[in-house]
Amino acid sequence: MEFLANRKKEILERKERQEKLLAERRAQLADREVPFQREQETIQHLIRYLHKMKVQHGLVDPEDEVVAQQVNQSLQNQHAAELIAKNISDGKMETAYERKGEALTIVGSKKGGKKKKVRTITVETTF
Repeated sequence: MEFLANRKKEILERKERQEKLLAERRAQLADREVPFQREQETIQHLIRYLHKMKVQHGLVDPEDEVVAQQVNQSLQNQHAAELIAKNISDGKMETAYERKGEALTIVGSKKGGKKKKVRTITVETTF
């Protein structure tokens, strides 16, 4: 009977060691950097630079550029609206209604914070 009890204990210890080792390996994989991340950022920077140069030298139709800017602006506005709605629902922002139908959005938390002092500079001129 002792043999079976010892064998069971060894099996459980081995299983615990394997689970611990597996958890450590998963943590190492999660902390690992993305390979070639710097190269990808450099390539994206170069693409933006080359596109800017094409626009400056007139190799891109101005209409295409205007359309691209409008699409980009609309996407940014949409993302900002979603972010504001998310922050309002999370309680990070609040809305206040001053007049009928007009909403004023207050950015920041509901808590008071450090206030900035406004300095006034007086300049004396002598003639």
